[in-house]
Formats: sequence, structure tokens, C-alpha cells
Amino acid sequence: MEFIFTRIRTCFLFFVATLSALLLCIAAGAQAKFSTVVNETQPGLNEYIQVEYTVENAKSVENIAPPSFKNFRLIQGPIQSSGMSIINGALSQYKSISYVLQPIVKGKLSIPGALAVIDGKPVRSNTVTIDVRSTGGSGNSSQNSGIMPVMPRSWPAEEPQVSEEYILRPGEKMSDKIKKNIFVQTDVNKTVCYEGEPIVATFKLCSRLRSESTVLRRPSLNGFSVYDMIEPEANRPSVESIGGKTFNVHTIRKTQLFPLQAGTFTIDPVELTNKVSFLRTAENHPDSRDPVQRFMDRFMNDENRGELEEQSFSLASKPVSVTVKPLPEAGKPAGFNGAVGKFIIYSELEKAVVPAGDPVTIKVQIKGEGNFTVINAPQLQLPAAFEGYDPVVKETVNKAIYPLTGTKTFTYTFSARDTGTYKIPKIIFSYFDPSRAAYQTVQSDSFTLKVTAPAKKSFFASHKIKINPATFDWRKSVSSATLWGIAAALLLILVCYLLVRKKRPAAKTPAPALQPVAAANPVQAEPIKEEPLQNARLALAEGRSQEFYGEVNKAVWKKLSATLQIPSTELNKFNVVSQLRTKGVNAEVVSQLEHVLNDCEIALYTPVHSASDMQQTLTRADAVIGAL
Repeated sequence: MEFIFTRIRTCFLFFVATLSALLLCIAAGAQAKFSTVVNETQPGLNEYIQVEYTVENAKSVENIAPPSFKNFRLIQGPIQSSGMSIINGALSQYKSISYVLQPIVKGKLSIPGALAVIDGKPVRSNTVTIDVRSTGGSGNSSQNSGIMPVMPRSWPAEEPQVSEEYILRPGEKMSDKIKKNIFVQTDVNKTVCYEGEPIVATFKLCSRLRSESTVLRRPSLNGFSVYDMIEPEANRPSVESIGGKTFNVHTIRKTQLFPLQAGTFTIDPVELTNKVSFLRTAENHPDSRDPVQRFMDRFMNDENRGELEEQSFSLASKPVSVTVKPLPEAGKPAGFNGAVGKFIIYSELEKAVVPAGDPVTIKVQIKGEGNFTVINAPQLQLPAAFEGYDPVVKETVNKAIYPLTGTKTFTYTFSARDTGTYKIPKIIFSYFDPSRAAYQTVQSDSFTLKVTAPAKKSFFASHKIKINPATFDWRKSVSSATLWGIAAALLLILVCYLLVRKKRPAAKTPAPALQPVAAANPVQAEPIKEEPLQNARLALAEGRSQEFYGEVNKAVWKKLSATLQIPSTELNKFNVVSQLRTKGVNAEVVSQLEHVLNDCEIALYTPVHSASDMQQTLTRADAVIGAL
């Protein structure tokens, strides 16, 4: 009995000891660990090595302080990282900082440990000794130690995803899905502006469905000069949040509109035809499925089982009204020509001293933002002794920026007939600033031009040839060989002339001319009238839409230039419409003209046109040219 009791006690003690040891091991394994690790213990001189101080299984880590890296050059760091891992159900966490170093001396070098406060206690990591050799002294660590310093980078923000509503579950109506998840809208950045002040109109399709859309009717933009800000082929859909939901947004058109006159104008809607596709699920896809099951259905492609249903319909945006205020009459400068925006002016005289009669060039540059198309050449006041010419105009604008930004350069060329010193006065330019609701005036520098006498030199003076008629003897100046050469050339010319004349056929006696018979009723021949739209009609008949609109545009502008006698530098829509209204042209003719010019502008960005649209444009152009 005592023997049995002794054996039981021995087994119990062994079990307790084993369990205690196991618990100690587990406790030791769960303790925080702070270590120093290097990727290379025998690097070459000037090579890169990576030193990492890592804390594992700590509840809290505070202030990992690195040591002083003596005999090393710090290339990069500190680089912080942290993470966790689960192995056999056990959670392990770590936090580390690393440095990229370059040894600058040979021999055995010590990398001291770092100091950190771990779980409230100060702890220092172990020291590592490395042996730096003289080999590998090229300094290119990427070839030897494999370490390449890495520059930190910022990751782009993740773009929100659109949950497409293409599943029709039991009880859901297709019309309700369409009404809530697809629409067309027109956005304008302002609804009240001044005459000539641009506004931005954006026509866009917002959808959460799988659809195919085609523009059925373009918006009419009567009363505005139009500058498209994006190219249709470069347009990419974006994601926007509207009413708490994300939509795929397709920009149909984004444009800057410059009002040509005061009043209230309506931006007509854009109309689209759409075809959407839905998937009608079976009864075994109730809405009560839990999110995990729904995710597994999508993952296994079970969500896409059902019947495909399609629906075609039309969509249109709502019309938008814009109120255009007239430019104030109070404070309007005398030289104001319709510029609206913000501008500055520069001028440059090419030469300050020129001979009389030589051309002189002055460049005037107007820079800023606004309605560049209506800016005409500023008045250059020249002295009476100067003869000037029409300026050369060059315009550079960026239509993709609001407001329209760019530069307009005018090159003036003139010449002075008389010598003297002349004063070229400042060039004054006025514009209306909508942000201040006031007129502003800027001016360039004035110039002083000195005109000198023209330099005149005779041919003999320029070549330094002096001839004294009293002592000049041509027989001594011309050699006998030259005289014989001249005689031989004359003889050769005479022989050639005789040979050519001998071979020429005798002239035929001309037949008597037929006398015209007088008609009983003579009718005077009328000149053939040129048809301005002949090329446009031919392009319409052959279906060449782009060429058609180009020919219509060319014919209308040619007729306007001939009728109104406007210089090419001032030929723009604003001036044309203003002069037609001043001359009392019928308002209907002016409206038809604006329709034609807008159709031609829009045609540059829409490559496909219907025959009915082109015929309507041709009819309007015919009426406008006939009226003019």
C-alpha cells in the first residue's frame, strides 16, 4: 500500500513539474522581444547594409530611440513598419524601424542596440558586430548587398466604386429602377452674368445602370458664342456622389458660353435615347438573403443567373434660364470695344533708331482672361509724318480653362518719311471687370523714335572705282583677245538667226473672217451668277457632312464680309450681329444667321449628322444669304 502511495505521489510531482515547465515556456514565448537584425555581417567598404530594430509581442511600445551610428554614413531612415500574424490561433504583433547605412572604415565594427520603452519598461536590443572588408568599394549597394534606398511614396486615394443596379429581384419594377438610377442634367456655374461674361454649361449623363446611350438632339445655344472645353473622344467617365449614391457620370458636353447681348436666354435640353439591360432573378433569390450569402453568390457567379430584359427609352435634361445684364453706361471709356474680363497690356519697339523710309515695328500684346474674340486692335496714334499699315493679329487661347485664358498680339508696321525725333504715345486699352462691376483702363509704355537720314551710296563709290574721263583710254583697258571674242560671238548669233529663218514655213494667207449675222431681235448675253452654296449642295448630295458645314460656314462669312465691309481683323459674330441690328436688318434674319453659325461650330465636334439637320441648315443659310 505504501508502495502504491509512493508511486502516485511521484507521478503527481512529475505532472506538476511538467505543467510548470510548460507554463514557463508559454510565458517566455509570449514575452516581448526586442532584437537587432542586419542583412549582411561581412559587407564590403562603402556598400549598403540594412539594420532593423524589431519589437515583437509587446502590448505597448514607446519611443524606439536609435543609437549613434559611429563609423557609418546614414543613407536612409528611419523607416517604420508594423503588423501582426496569426499562427495556429496565436496572435503575434511586431513593430520595427530600419535604417540603411554605409560603412566608411574597414575592420570589425559594432552596431549598438536601440533603446525603447516596452510595456512600460526600458529595454535595449542586442549589439551586432560586422566585419567590413575592403572589397566592393564601388559604392553601388544595389549590385553587392542587394539594398536599394527607397523613397517614400504617397498612394493615390481609392476611387469609389459604383454599385450597378442591374438586378431585378422578385417584385421590383423596371420603371422604378430606371427612374431612380439614370438621368440627364445640365449644370451651369452661374445663372446671372454680364454681357460678354462667360458661364460654363456641363451636360452629363448620370447612371447606375448598364446602358447604351446616343445623343438624339443637341442643345441649341442661341445668343452665345460657344467654346467647347473638352474633346468628345478624350472624355472619360468619372464617379460622383449625388444624393448619397455614387453614379457613373459621362460628360456629354462641357462648354464656355459668352453672351452676345443682354436679356434672358434659355439653354435648351439635351436629349438622349437609351437602352438598358436588366437581369430578372428567379424566386430562389429572395431579398432576405444575408450579406455573406449574397457575397458568396456573387463570388460563385450565381447572382447572374436569370432572364435578360431590355428597355429602350428617351431622356432629356431640364432647360436652364440665364439672365444676362447689360454693361453699364456709367463710366464707359471712349475707346471701349466690348472686352470683358481681366487684362494687362505690353508693348515693344523693335528699333529706337531707323533711317527714313525703313519699316518700324511695334508689337502690342494683350494678355489675361475673357472674351478674346471681340478684342480689336487698340488705336495707335502715329505722328503725321508716318505712314502706317493694318496690324497683323495673332491669337492664342486655352479653351480648356475657365475663364478663357490666352494672349492676343497685334504687330503694327509703319515708316517715317522725314528725319527727326518723334514721340509715340502710350497705347490705352479699356475693359469691363465683372468681379468689380466696373470699367478698368490699362496702358502701355510710350516710345521715342529717332529717324535718321537714309544712307545713299553709288555703285562706283561702294566698289571704290574711280574713272577720269580725260585720261581714260579704252584701247589700253580692253585687250585684243577680248575684242576677237566679242566679234566671234556676234558672228555666231548672226549665223543662228539665218538658219532659223530659213527653216521657218511661209506664212499662210489668213482666211476671210466670218461676219456675224445680225439677229432680228438681238438679246444681250447676261453674266452667269455665282451660286454661293453650290459646293455645300454637292457635299450634301454626296453625304460629306463635315465638308458640308465647312462650305456653308465659308459662304456665309464671305457674304457677311462683302455686305458689311468689315475688315478681317474685326469679322466676328459679336460685331456682325451688332452691325446687322444697327442697320435694321429683320430680327428673324439675324436669328436664322445665329442658328447657321452655331450649327457650323457644333459640327466641328460631332462627326455624324443626319440628312434632315443638314438640309435644315442649308435652307436657313439660303435664306440668310438671299436676305443679305
